[in-house]
Amino acid sequence: MTLVIAAMREGEKETDYEKNIVQAKGMTKIPLASRLANFISATSLELEEMNQQLADMNEQLRQSSMTDGLTGLYNRKEIQFRIGAGLDYIQERDFSVIMLDIDNFKQVNDTFGHQEGDNVIVGLAKILQDSRVLGVSSFSAGRWGGEEFMLLLPECDISHAKEIAESIRQRFAQTSFEQAHFQTVSIGVTQAAERDTMDTLCVRVDEALYAAKQTGKNKVVVS
Repeated sequence: MTLVIAAMREGEKETDYEKNIVQAKGMTKIPLASRLANFISATSLELEEMNQQLADMNEQLRQSSMTDGLTGLYNRKEIQFRIGAGLDYIQERDFSVIMLDIDNFKQVNDTFGHQEGDNVIVGLAKILQDSRVLGVSSFSAGRWGGEEFMLLLPECDISHAKEIAESIRQRFAQTSFEQAHFQTVSIGVTQAAERDTMDTLCVRVDEALYAAKQTGKNKVVVS
C-alpha cells in the first residue's frame, strides 16, 4: 500500500481501487462484534420494512375481496355475511335491513350513457356511507347488485329504520347530477325476527321494495 501511494505524483487523485483499499483497511480497525451488530441491525430493519409491505398488501387484498370496486361499499357476499352474523345473535339484539333500488335506472343508462349511470350509483353510495344522513354510527352498507343496495342497521327497530330510509330517500331526491339531474330511489324496510333465516329476511325486504316500486316509486314501504 505504501508503494502504491508513494508512486502517485503530487496532485494526482486516488483511484477507486486505492480508495477501496484504504476503506477496507479502516474497516479492519472496527471490532468484529460491532460490524456484526451493524449488519444484524440493518438486516432486521430491512426485514421489518418487507414485513410491513407484505402486511399492507395482504390488507389491500382483504379489503378488495370485501368491497365493491365502483362504490367502495361492501360487496354482496360481505353484506350477506354480516346479515347472517346478525341473525346468529338476534336473541341478544334487534336489527333492521333496508333495501334500495334506483328508479328508472335503465332509462338513465340509455339516455345519458353508462358513465353517468355510474355517477348516479356512486352518488347514492356516498349517501349510504354518510353517518350524518343516517343518524347512526353503527351500520353496514353494501351494493347488492347493479343499482340495488342493502343497508344493515344493528340495534335499530323498524320505526327508527323507517326514519333512516326516509332521510336517505329525501337526500337522494335532492341530489343533482350533471346530466341525469334529479333521480329517485324506492326503498323497502323490515326488522329481523328470531324465526328469520337469511332467505326469509331478504325475501321480506325485497317484497317491501317491490311494493314501493309498484305503488309509485320514490317512496318507503315497511314490511
